[in-house]
Amino acid sequence: MQMLSKKAACDSHGQDSSYFLGWQEYEKNPYHEVQNPNGIIQMGLAENQNHPTLINFPLILLNAESWLADNPDVLGLKRDGKSVFKELALFQDYRGMPTFKNLVLVAGSTSANESLMFCLAEPGEAFLLPTPYYPGSNDFKITGRALEDAYEQAKKLNLNVKGVLVTNPSNPLGTTMDRDELNLLIDFAITKKIHIVSDEIYSGTVFDSTSFLSIIEAVTDRNIDDTHELWNRIHMVYSLSKDLGLPGFRVGMIYSNDETVVAAATKMSSFGLVSSQTQFLLTNMLSDKKFTSKYIEENRKRLKSRKEMLVSGLSGAGIE
Repeated sequence: MQMLSKKAACDSHGQDSSYFLGWQEYEKNPYHEVQNPNGIIQMGLAENQNHPTLINFPLILLNAESWLADNPDVLGLKRDGKSVFKELALFQDYRGMPTFKNLVLVAGSTSANESLMFCLAEPGEAFLLPTPYYPGSNDFKITGRALEDAYEQAKKLNLNVKGVLVTNPSNPLGTTMDRDELNLLIDFAITKKIHIVSDEIYSGTVFDSTSFLSIIEAVTDRNIDDTHELWNRIHMVYSLSKDLGLPGFRVGMIYSNDETVVAAATKMSSFGLVSSQTQFLLTNMLSDKKFTSKYIEENRKRLKSRKEMLVSGLSGAGIE
């Protein structure tokens, strides 16, 4: 008798893919400018390690660590000089602090996407996922023909398509979808009566594009009536891991206008809550508008500088 589930016992986990095998090779021989100049450079991980000393910037302390140094009471779990440790240790609010009508907090964007899939689809149903995706190519746009072909292919496989899942800006490329692409998605969702899930984890880190347009903004700009059923089929995912460089804090969120989805995802969030201590710290930090605006502005400058430095280095090595 098999003691484990098929899911646990199968040999097709992502960790066995060539992508993760390459990651393991990097960990055995990581590049270091001085200690290991012939090592492997990790090019397949979308991680914000945008520290000023890495790109010859003056040590401008506009990061989360510097904010905590200026606000020690928050790190010490104090409010107005008095400890709130007991309050936070006993507090467990599935909706997050403070509560937002359309927002559900979960432990990272991976949990957010998983919860949405549980809410929107039954086992065996499908979501269309534009390719190439992470890791992927840089020369790609969504077209109406591609969407229709994928939809018809799914039907031939007897799959009920429940929606389209996109990442905008792209992970890890940072390329953004333009208004025409977003309008194609919106029209497709209206025609097929399906959902759109837009993972916008990099929305605050766009530095080369003229603008970033959220799926919510694109629908709003279409002047679609508030009572149109499409609004309940638009769902957005976000996380603080990339824009704020806090992947270890595990803070993700789901935004949806569908009250039933929000209610169900809120119940599911008990499997991956954001700790009350983390919520307390970040609520205080993100309430500091002066800090957040300076952080995002400086972060974009540093990212652009790092990109230019990387492109220049690759070009010098004969890689275009």
